[in-house]
Amino acid sequence: MGKEGSKRSARKAKSEEIAMLKELDAEAGDDATARAAAKLSAKPVIDNGATELFEKKLSKEEKKELAAKKKAEREARKAAAAGEAGSGDAEACAQAVPTTARAGKRAAETLADKVKREQALLDEELEAARIGAVRIRNAEGAFLGQLEAREFSMPNPGGGPDLLDKASYTLQRGGSYALVGRNGCGKSTLLKAMASRRVGAIHPAVTVHYVSQEVELTDRTLSMTPLDLVVHADLERRLLIEERDALIAAEARGEPIDGERLQGPGGVLEQLLALDAETAHTRADQLLANLGFSDELRQRPLSALSGGWRVRTMLAAALFGKPDMLLLDEPT
Repeated sequence: MGKEGSKRSARKAKSEEIAMLKELDAEAGDDATARAAAKLSAKPVIDNGATELFEKKLSKEEKKELAAKKKAEREARKAAAAGEAGSGDAEACAQAVPTTARAGKRAAETLADKVKREQALLDEELEAARIGAVRIRNAEGAFLGQLEAREFSMPNPGGGPDLLDKASYTLQRGGSYALVGRNGCGKSTLLKAMASRRVGAIHPAVTVHYVSQEVELTDRTLSMTPLDLVVHADLERRLLIEERDALIAAEARGEPIDGERLQGPGGVLEQLLALDAETAHTRADQLLANLGFSDELRQRPLSALSGGWRVRTMLAAALFGKPDMLLLDEPT
């Protein structure tokens, strides 16, 4: 009994000691909290620490309501940002469309200018070759042999492999020849290159007249009538008249001239007589009538004629010029 009593007494004393320690800890905690609160209230609050420390605790319903409100605010901000971005994209697209259109227009204009320059260069080469041939023929006589070209190549104007490689041909004077091939194989390119003497080794004294399937007219030729254009196509007559007028004008100014060249045997006046130059307009008018031109059509400027009548005019000009070689690109 004595031992059990002593044990109970020990346990009771231990429990009382533990309770006292807990009470002391609680009092110390309350004092610390009181001191912290007093300290915070005694100095300025420079942040939200005190507010966050002592803020009112929300219920579940209040927390849900606050979360829903914040979510709605976030969605509103996102929607506003998306609207501004969309407006900016729309403006950028609106600006990009005209810019792209202008760039495409510039590219198209550049391509058109390139084609126009190439056509002008070809026309100059054709005219220079014809003038050179007429002058050589007048000085040395006509070339009466066959035309023979051996192993020539022709590049592709659009790039890529050559259209012709190691090509050759032989043309007899007085012969008629057809150039046959599929579309795009280079038939027109070959005829233009031959007419301008770029390929084919055509004798320099041979006069060549080329009629394109696409009639290209300058501002000057558009203002001419079919009759004027046909007469103008007789290059030999035109050059002789220019030389005659220049010699006569120089003589009128009192400048020394080559009288033999003007009036001597084989001179300018004699050559004009041999060409029957004075009847050129009458012969050209008759040729146009034979090709179906009415009196009214023959007096119209080419700018007022349709494409078909323009082609007929160019054919009439080619026939009237009487070239040594006549190249017709799709004459039908």
